[in-house]
This record gives sequence, C-alpha cells and structure tokens, in this order.
Amino acid sequence: GLAIMTRIAGLWGPDDKPRLASLEKMLRGFQGSQEIVSSGSCSLGISLAGPGSIAQIGEHLLVLDGLLYEPAASDASDAHVLLEGFLDRGLEAFLSSSIGDFAFAWCDAKQGALTLGRDHFGMRPLYFSVAGSTWAFCSQPRGLLSLESVTAEADQGYVVRYGAMHYRLIEGGGETSPYRDILQ
Repeated sequence: GLAIMTRIAGLWGPDDKPRLASLEKMLRGFQGSQEIVSSGSCSLGISLAGPGSIAQIGEHLLVLDGLLYEPAASDASDAHVLLEGFLDRGLEAFLSSSIGDFAFAWCDAKQGALTLGRDHFGMRPLYFSVAGSTWAFCSQPRGLLSLESVTAEADQGYVVRYGAMHYRLIEGGGETSPYRDILQ
C-alpha cells in the first residue's frame, strides 16, 4: 500500500475568513489528524500522519513536515526546536547546522514575512503558488489544485524534461512542477 505521510499547507495574504476555508479545503483528503493555526496574515495547517508538528512562539508560527535527526535537549517538538533556533541564531545559521529530513513554513506575523524551506537535500516535497497578494503552499500539488486560483494546466517545458528523468531530480528546472501555476 501507499505510505501515509504528514502533509503541510498554508496561506499567506489578506486576513479574511475565506483564507481559513481555503486552507481546510487544501487539507481535505489527506489522512491524519488536522490542526490549523493563524496569526495576522498567515494561516498554517498540518495533516499529521507521520513526523511533523506546529509550533508558535509569540507572533511566529512554524509548520514542519519531517524531523530533525539530532535530538533536542528537551521534550520540545522538532517544529519548536527549528523555530526557537531561527529566532535565537537566525535562519541561515541554524539551517546550516541542522541535519534532518524536512520541509517547513515559517510565518513572522509581526514582520509580515513568510519563509518556505527544506533540508539540504530537499527530498520532502513543498510546492507553492502565488495569486495576486496571496501565497499558498502545500506538500502535494493536489492541495494547491483545490484552490480556484490554481489551474491543472500542464507546464509544457516540465513535461518535456520529465520524459528524460525522474521529476524530483530534473536538472535546470528545480523550481518548476508539472503544473503551470505551481512551483517548488
């Protein structure tokens, strides 16, 4: 059978109720317990069926799909360890010394910033789409395809490259996906 994995999703943009409904729609169909948190212009969600978690420190939110390989000094979740490390040491400094298999989204509601990232090898999928002033992201394209602003129209260049290689390892097209409106 298929492996059941944690999936993350989120929306960053105008602060309104349709954003929460859209995020619920993005997570629908993924297995696992679901949790959604919001702060300011950011809403993050997780469908927890494997390693992953959500953390909040003040106006900072972080959702994590995956895990850190070095154990934390406390019982804190890996998402909390990442977020605390970003706040204490800075994003680049903490990531440069982090070992794990993960994809994450970090919202700083105070600064109005969204940061998407993956571990050094980038094997956990993380896709995003931008429509106007709203950013959307999800572990799987189907979550993004549930949004009205994202079409299922194929990216023809990607389809041509895919014919020659496995899609996760395509050289020279690392930010594209099979869908025109979705990047990774």
